[in-house]
Amino acid sequence: MRLDGIRDIVDNLGPWPVALTGCRANNTAYAMCGYDIVLFDENTATAPTMVKSPDNQAVIIYHGSTSESRPQVLAGYHNMRIIRDDTMVLAPLVNSVKSHISKIFVDCARDSLTDAIMCSAKSLDGKTQDMAACWQKCAGIRLCDAVLAMNHFIPSSHSLHHLRHLNYNADTIKGISDMLGVERASTILIDRMTKAVTGIYGGYETMPDIIQQKTGAMLQERRLADCYYYLCRQAGIALYQSYTRPEFAYRIAMDVERNVSHTREDATLVSRHAERLLKTLNA
Repeated sequence: MRLDGIRDIVDNLGPWPVALTGCRANNTAYAMCGYDIVLFDENTATAPTMVKSPDNQAVIIYHGSTSESRPQVLAGYHNMRIIRDDTMVLAPLVNSVKSHISKIFVDCARDSLTDAIMCSAKSLDGKTQDMAACWQKCAGIRLCDAVLAMNHFIPSSHSLHHLRHLNYNADTIKGISDMLGVERASTILIDRMTKAVTGIYGGYETMPDIIQQKTGAMLQERRLADCYYYLCRQAGIALYQSYTRPEFAYRIAMDVERNVSHTREDATLVSRHAERLLKTLNA
C-alpha cells in the first residue's frame, strides 16, 4: 500500500490516530478513486472535508471515534489500514470489528431492511406521484444496501459492481433490477442529476464538493451506470433524512418515472422482498 501522495496531508492532521478505509484500503480502487481517511479525533459530529493531494488525488477526511458503536460505521472499519497510531488504540479496534463482523453486517442489513419497508409504506401513502416514486426508489436502494450487507459489502461508489457479482441473495437484486433505472444512464442525464443532488445538499458543509468529485471520477472512467446509482442513493439519503427541498429537485435527482401503477407495484415488491429477508435474519 503506497501512501506517498498523501503522506504530507496525514502528517498535518494533528497527533490523533489515522487510518485508510474504503476501496483504497481493500485494493479495489479505480485509478480515479479518492482516498478515504479517518481521523480518530473523537469529533464524530464534524462534517468530512476534502483536500487534494500533491498528485491531484482527492482525499476525503472523516472524523471517527475509537468507541464507535454504530454498525453502519463499524462495517466500514473491517478492512481499515492503520496509517499512524502512536497511542496503539486502533489495532484493538480493528481486531474487535473483525471478530464481530458477521453480527455487525447482520445489524446493518436489518436496519436497511426496516428502512426499505418504511420507505415502501411512504411510497404507497404518497400524497403526490412524484414523491411516491421517489420513496419507492429510495426503498429499492435501501433493499440493495441490505443485500450488500448480507454479502459483507458497504454502500459505496462501487455498489453497483458488487450487486452485479453477488454470491448471496442475488435473486433478490435480479427481482428489483428493472426498477433501478441504471440502463437510462447517459452523460446528459447524469449532469442533470448531479446538479439536482448537489443542489439538495447545498448548504450542508462539503457534501456537494464530495459528490461532484465522486461523480466526476466515475464519468472520467465511463462508469455511467455506477454514477447513476450513486446519485440516486445520495438523493435517497437526503430524502430519508428529511432534507426539505422542492419535489422537482428530488424527482430530477432520482430520475423517477411518473407511472402510478408501476410505482405501487414496485413499492409492494420491495416491501415483500424486505419482509422475507427480515424474517430470515430474525429466524
